[in-house]
Amino acid sequence: MYAGLSAAAMLAWSPAGAETPENAPAALPLPGESGQNDPAGWIAYYEDAAGELTIADVARGDAANRFESLAAGTRINFGYTTSAYWLRLPLQNTSDRTLVAYLELVSLIDSIRVYTPRMNAAGADEFEMNEYGRWEPLAKRDVKHRNFIFRISLEPHETRTLYMRFESKGALLLPLTLWTAEAFAAKDHEEQIIFGMYFGVLFVMVFYNFFLFVWLRDRSYFYYVCFILGYGLIQAGVWGFAHEYVFDWNLWLANYSIPLFIGFASFFGLQFCRKFLDTKSRSPIAHKIILGFSALAAAQFVYTLFGDYGLAIRLGLAIGFSTALVMMITSLISLIRGYRAARYFFLAFIVLLLGVLVIILRNFAVLPFHFITNYANLIGSAVQVVLLSLALGDRFNQIRAEHLASQAAALEQERRYNEAFARFVPGPFLQLLGRESITDIRLGDSVEREMTILFSDIREFTSISENMTARENFGFINEYLKELGPVVRDSDGFIDKYIGDSIMALFPEAPVDAVRAALLMRARLKDFNKLRAQKDLPPIGTGIGVHTGPTMLGTIGHETRMEGTVISDAVNIAARLEGLTKRLNAPVLISEDVRAGLGSHSSEFETRFLGRVRVKGKSSEIRIHEVLAIGVDSEADAKLRLRETFEAGVAAVLAGDPGPAREKMQRVIAENPADRAASLYLESFERDDRNAMDDAAPELD
Repeated sequence: MYAGLSAAAMLAWSPAGAETPENAPAALPLPGESGQNDPAGWIAYYEDAAGELTIADVARGDAANRFESLAAGTRINFGYTTSAYWLRLPLQNTSDRTLVAYLELVSLIDSIRVYTPRMNAAGADEFEMNEYGRWEPLAKRDVKHRNFIFRISLEPHETRTLYMRFESKGALLLPLTLWTAEAFAAKDHEEQIIFGMYFGVLFVMVFYNFFLFVWLRDRSYFYYVCFILGYGLIQAGVWGFAHEYVFDWNLWLANYSIPLFIGFASFFGLQFCRKFLDTKSRSPIAHKIILGFSALAAAQFVYTLFGDYGLAIRLGLAIGFSTALVMMITSLISLIRGYRAARYFFLAFIVLLLGVLVIILRNFAVLPFHFITNYANLIGSAVQVVLLSLALGDRFNQIRAEHLASQAAALEQERRYNEAFARFVPGPFLQLLGRESITDIRLGDSVEREMTILFSDIREFTSISENMTARENFGFINEYLKELGPVVRDSDGFIDKYIGDSIMALFPEAPVDAVRAALLMRARLKDFNKLRAQKDLPPIGTGIGVHTGPTMLGTIGHETRMEGTVISDAVNIAARLEGLTKRLNAPVLISEDVRAGLGSHSSEFETRFLGRVRVKGKSSEIRIHEVLAIGVDSEADAKLRLRETFEAGVAAVLAGDPGPAREKMQRVIAENPADRAASLYLESFERDDRNAMDDAAPELD
């Protein structure tokens, strides 16, 4: 991860203080009004390659003359080395009062020995040694602080040479600054605010994204939380907070926190990159590279638990730098390929690199020392964390938008499916079964209730179809059904099935709906025949039978092929009535049950009673009525005019009085020779039959 970049930059940091005067004195004056001094121009150093020299060797022995001086403004950095280094710093108090100063070292060093000269009882010089180091408890330091603070007190006009020995398995970076107590307190107060804000941002990001993970169950948020947590612990280690606050209870964790959490943050940063950028499908090669570096990061993490610190920190910085590069290049590739969510991801790395670059340029004196250049790395990493969080939010919004679009498309598709299914399975059929969707239908679903059944059929369809090809037949039937089908829906019914040219419709509410539909179908047929006449095609006729009664509606078939249907005597009777319309030349026939079911709506219709008919399989006869389509059927007006005479004749037939019955029917025929029902009665009188209707429909039995 990018911890390698930021850790290296931070470890190399040292504050630039007041400039060293051109005519510098032999010893560094303790800071006065300026508040701080950069001691580099007065420091001399000596490399103890074997690490065996004593203070006597370097203060008064041969090594005393081998110290090398540092130029003013030098950043003291001996890198990774197995040698011990000695620093010699002469200090002086040029004032007339006792001065106390703080020499601050912002670095993590294994072993620090500070030798302060003292005059013994015999008047000879000797050195008082104080030992510090990151393996020593914080309580042993002069000042309990995250950095190493060495307290120095000089009497008026006193000059004293300070010797310091440094040895470490990590990088030997020695940024030293000399402060007055007041200046140090002010600086430390400012830093506490800055670091508080910085770690506060990290904490908020961890807390916020953790709850997003719990809520959304998106692993990207989990990886991001682990990454921020690891990165925050790296920063805590680099800036000394691991020793002061986080791991003050465990020195091993405090000291190993940097390499340990570089591996941790690198691993989860790579997982975050992989998941966030969807490299598996978008960048397969980058995906494999990320998996490889993930394995290296995990291995470095495990090695840190058991291995040498020096090698662990070197491996950590190398892996951190490499994985940062991999993640940045991967995000750039994703951005170039048009993946919108990669914008913030790539920008986050650019901001971090700018922060590191500012630190480097400041250390080389290209940029001046001030608040921004001093804390550029913190600012850059904080902005990066926020940008990555924004990237997650942007990705979430993008995924949500895609999900909503997909959901809308799915709903639209489902609507289209439902519309398509509704053409085969009517919505009212589902409602009657208590189902919301076609997918809820199960074999054997059924419901019993009172319904009215309407049967309609084209007369002489066989002879009509013989004069057309199969394709023309399909076209003709669809034109016909297109005209008559909507009438059923508009009359609060639904078509249960088409049987060739026949229509079987169900009316679940009231018989009046079916009767209205029958008359509307007759009117629509009249308009349809006008269109056929314009094409020099012969008109077609239809018959409609309507009956009401208890029905069982449900699904039949088997698991892989089923259909909805109605099973009832009412269906059989409606079908037989439709068949009787041809023999009686009565386009619309209804049963007595339908006529009685009209109730207060009976006045809307003109009907005439035709008599009784026996249905095959039933012992009782049913009474039937013809519904007259006034203004539509050519003979309806004549039948209505002679209705009273006709019904009187039917009453005489049913009363067993053939004389008056014959006389009435003859009168009807005399005025309307086309009245087929009256003719059938007269024919039955000649055969001495009592029920002309049974004779009228022998083929239906």
